Amino acid sequence: MTFDRNGLLFLLLCAIWGTTWIGIKAGIDVVPPLAFAGTRFMTAGAILLAVSAVNGSLRVALRDWPRFAVASLFMIALCYGPLFWGMLYVDSGTAAVAFSLHPVEVADLMAVADAGEIMPPKSTWFEPKLRDGLLIHLI
Repeated sequence: MTFDRNGLLFLLLCAIWGTTWIGIKAGIDVVPPLAFAGTRFMTAGAILLAVSAVNGSLRVALRDWPRFAVASLFMIALCYGPLFWGMLYVDSGTAAVAFSLHPVEVADLMAVADAGEIMPPKSTWFEPKLRDGLLIHLI
């Protein structure tokens, strides 16, 4: 069996992503989960900002920073905070599998709805579908 470049990159991604969960489990044994998550993401954010500034790709308008703050709150703090806390009670393998089963994102729902298409059966777990769909579409 031969692997092309994409296959090797995929295996590398799997190895890195898989070991992340082991690292999280080890980290929360020493540091409180929310402090560990906050430190991890603040460090990663600082590194990404520094790399972006050095290579000249940091071109974000000042008016966009409030949107990034709100997105960070919902996508990072309210997602990974409970995840790190929950790992106090489950093993890293269970957490990895549970996290990989995330729901369809609202942006994907909007794109499908705007295109006049229909989501596959059981691809969302919103109930009742009609009222939730109308609410999300208005947002």
